Amino acid sequence: MNKFRSLFLYACGISLFWVLSCDTSSTSSAPPAEAPPTENQQTEAVSSGPEEQARDSILAILQAYYADLAAEQIDESKYFAPTVRKFYRQENLPRETVGKSIRSGFEAVEDRKIVLDRASLQVQPEADGYVAEFEGAVSFVRSKDKSQVEERFRNRVRFNKQFQITSYEALEVQQPPSSPPQASQNEAARQLEMAQRDVITVNALFEALNTADAEKVMPFIHPELGLLYLTHPGAMDMVYVCESMAEVYNNKLTPYIREQLKQISCDLKLEPLPDFDCEKFSKEGCFMDKVENYTQITDLIHTLQEAEPGIIKAHELERAEKIQQLVSRKLVITDLALALYLGEIDNRWYLLVIDIASYDCSA
Repeated sequence: MNKFRSLFLYACGISLFWVLSCDTSSTSSAPPAEAPPTENQQTEAVSSGPEEQARDSILAILQAYYADLAAEQIDESKYFAPTVRKFYRQENLPRETVGKSIRSGFEAVEDRKIVLDRASLQVQPEADGYVAEFEGAVSFVRSKDKSQVEERFRNRVRFNKQFQITSYEALEVQQPPSSPPQASQNEAARQLEMAQRDVITVNALFEALNTADAEKVMPFIHPELGLLYLTHPGAMDMVYVCESMAEVYNNKLTPYIREQLKQISCDLKLEPLPDFDCEKFSKEGCFMDKVENYTQITDLIHTLQEAEPGIIKAHELERAEKIQQLVSRKLVITDLALALYLGEIDNRWYLLVIDIASYDCSA
């Protein structure tokens, strides 16, 4: 009896062991439950979204752009749309004009280094593309006086859906509350922006003069003041107070002026003007610089009045004096032996004086 009982318990034990073994193997073969996504996995999922992809594309474009800018190898067709709605304060520019403006500033600075603050980049979608705001730092040496400049910048750049730049603006750099205002750096940035704006204006003026069409030049002539035209018809210089560019083109003593202005073709350099010694310049090219205390007009008018009283009427003298006071830039084109004077009125640049007399040494 005891022998049979032992055999029975032994058999039951084997059966129980077999059942447990089957259950265990069955349980171990089931796939494990999925763990919740980690923070990194969640970030990767977000980064694959269209807005983040756009940010990555824009970041790559900006990094390439500033690398080319520092290396002075800008190709505007790589970065800008065919028409740029805004470049600093100028509007509706062909990208070729933007490229000329950028390249014209290369000679003004040396050893330029630009660092883009990637963490500051913010990109938002718009109806026709994207708008990006970001900060960075730039350092360079001024070619003129070899002074070292280091500054931060903050820009707003708009892109179309093909990631071409359609608008490029400089914004005020926000200083940390504990930091004093960096007046010298902000002033350097402002001067650089103004220089680029000057170049854009002059290039656009050149393009208008190249057409020899008075109507296309008129946007550069102040509607109330007009412009002054200095000529050298004989022994003495002469000044004409003109209402429009058509009066300059139609001057009977200078029938060649339309064709002369049409030939303007040069890369503008923002540097000191060349010296002149009777038909010989100390350097060749197109140069523009600031001018202060410009008195050539009134000096000439007083000389003319002494020689022939009444040759310049009172209202013409009054307007000439107003124009003269507004002159702040002088542009010299050596191969054509002429000077153009510009002035800023209500945040716009105007052509105020055309001078073909000062570099004419004929009797």
